[in-house]
Amino acid sequence: MTDIALPSAPEELRVLLGTESPEEAVHALWARGVKTVVVKLGKDGALVGADGALTRAPAYQAGQVVDTSGAGDALDGAFLYGITHGMSPVEAARLGCVAAGLKVCERGTARAMPHRAQVMEALEK
Repeated sequence: MTDIALPSAPEELRVLLGTESPEEAVHALWARGVKTVVVKLGKDGALVGADGALTRAPAYQAGQVVDTSGAGDALDGAFLYGITHGMSPVEAARLGCVAAGLKVCERGTARAMPHRAQVMEALEK
């Protein structure tokens, strides 16, 4: 099993776990030994399940949404960056939501990914 799971709601939850409920998904993954679960909720941010608690990380509104392609990847990458740099799961999820919020303001995927400095600057605001 894995220590961290980063599924998207509702499609991945339905296929992987037979539920569309983010809360049910976290509990199901915890029951399978996953320590940290971050359910990506699109425009509603993320639900973090860590250390026995459920916490919402709000979406970050950086501007007009142009293209949502790659937003989940932006969240995943920033979350993992945060975790590997000493952030708590909730702090890392907030970082991920900021990265996703910045990404959706640009068209495209890899080229539209925000740089670390952009994400950190936006997080501080």
